[in-house]
Amino acid sequence: MSNCFICNKYIYCYIYICLLHFVVNKDKYYVRLHADQNMKWEFELDLNTEGGLELSNRLKQKEYELNFHIDQEGLFNSYVPLNFPPLLKTSPSREILFEPGDIIVNTYCFCFVLVEQTTEFQKIGKLINKEGFSHENILPFSQDGLINLVLSYEKIEEPKIAEINKK
Repeated sequence: MSNCFICNKYIYCYIYICLLHFVVNKDKYYVRLHADQNMKWEFELDLNTEGGLELSNRLKQKEYELNFHIDQEGLFNSYVPLNFPPLLKTSPSREILFEPGDIIVNTYCFCFVLVEQTTEFQKIGKLINKEGFSHENILPFSQDGLINLVLSYEKIEEPKIAEINKK
């Protein structure tokens, strides 16, 4: 009887340890309006790029409230931060086509692209849910062509078993 109890105790410990290893840490990045906490959009970063990795590292340390210039009629038609240190050391040298929702950087700024465009930037990520991220929805919250957006990071622990069940 005692041998059975000892054997079961080890089996239960093994199962418990295995369950602990089935937890996945998932990084989530958000941009939201400072003026309206409900207007929040998730974005993903490409950690294989210099700019994406740099932004991820910065957001893991603290969230950033940035003053973005709203370029309504200009070449980029983007939201460009005015008070954020560069994410790249050298600018990309060839032009690439970007789509709405892309997040792009060069040596002096990063932008949220709202209109398809070609320019010399590096794509570091994109908005996952673009719904509502437009001039029409955000412009009413601007003052003198500036809008306050907050970039933040959240680490989510999800059971890996749930991912297996989804398949």
